[in-house]
Amino acid sequence: MKKFGFAALVVMSLAFVGCDDGNSIAPSGATDCGSNTCSAGQYCEDPTFSTCSNGCLANTNCSSDQECVKAAGEQVGSCQNKTSSGTCPATPCGSGQVCSNGTCVTQTTGCPATPCGTGLTCENGTCVSTSTGGECAAFCTKAIACGAPVTAEVCAARALPYLRLERPAWTPDAGDDWTMIDREEEAASHVRPGATVFLATGRQTLAAFAGLRGCRVLCRQIDPPTAPFPFEGGEFVIGRPPFSVEREERLFAQLGVDWIVVKNAGGEESRSKLIAARNLGIPVLMIRRPPPVSPRVETVEAALDWVRRM
Repeated sequence: MKKFGFAALVVMSLAFVGCDDGNSIAPSGATDCGSNTCSAGQYCEDPTFSTCSNGCLANTNCSSDQECVKAAGEQVGSCQNKTSSGTCPATPCGSGQVCSNGTCVTQTTGCPATPCGTGLTCENGTCVSTSTGGECAAFCTKAIACGAPVTAEVCAARALPYLRLERPAWTPDAGDDWTMIDREEEAASHVRPGATVFLATGRQTLAAFAGLRGCRVLCRQIDPPTAPFPFEGGEFVIGRPPFSVEREERLFAQLGVDWIVVKNAGGEESRSKLIAARNLGIPVLMIRRPPPVSPRVETVEAALDWVRRM
């Protein structure tokens, strides 16, 4: 049986952008991730899309009474209580555990923590096909856990199958006033000077909106800024998600927002800003998702079916 050395399934999503209009203090173990905040026990897998994943890269991803423990050779570990003990490898670890620095810890990434589907078996933390004579794709829950940045280009170069698991894109409902654009720079051609523009797109692409000259540009982010706004007429709005529709309506009304700019992240929780915009009659510039470069599915079960067919 031929097995690929790292994952061919890349789980990616476009993340929710939001904030809390209070002045809450980030809890211990919270990690800034683009326009999102990862909870203790999570790390920032993709700051561009504000994607949090379970596990840890360092102790800063864990609560104060835990530490990040990694199995030998692994980049991603799990947050374990500092009082945990064990004397492995002399004493074998139990089912679902791995030995790390003489301590048995629960494995939270890959298998056996994540059970393998039909026709797959767990080998060294990776689900592989049990069939003989055919090729299979390893299943990896996180791109970073595979030891290399797994992208469509990398997979193509190595003749590896590649799939994207994405949340269904948002579509406008009755009463929505959306204008679809492909790039952040296009916003300037739709917004009149003097307008107040609310960016719910994260700080990574903030400089791309420099063409909004003569506008008041509000960029929402989680933490206080460490650098000044990159162009004139801009200011940061600080807060932390999640938001209700009512809170979004109150915020937009207080700020006098004329336009809202959003990436098409999908997802029901992060749709609250769009519902608030509809209720207040605020037009939305919706940035389309990039053209697909690989097959896509919208459910975990469909992704697992794809793996089983390998």
